Amino acid sequence: MSETYSVFSNLIWYAPLFIIWAIALILAFGKRSENPGRYNLIIIAMLLFLFNGFLGFISNVFLPVFLMRSGMGYQSYGWIFTVKGAVSTIFSAIGWALILMALFKKEK
Repeated sequence: MSETYSVFSNLIWYAPLFIIWAIALILAFGKRSENPGRYNLIIIAMLLFLFNGFLGFISNVFLPVFLMRSGMGYQSYGWIFTVKGAVSTIFSAIGWALILMALFKKEK
């Protein structure tokens, strides 16, 4: 029961982001013929955001359950969540860098 609650409570928080990223992805695919270089960068960024969000959603739901069942010490939890946060931040930074590149890309 608690795992089901965890899935739905996390989905409520991630759903608006997933919807925005999906809409941006669809719009970028639609405008791709106008400026392929710019919109390809946006498509890659949105796919990266969706992938990062999906990983974050899955890890927020299942990682605590896995860690509790694994018998690891509480000190290990901190390291695991630190690495998870670092990887998520790196993916987000790359996605934002791609958006900024697309935004300020010079027209040919």
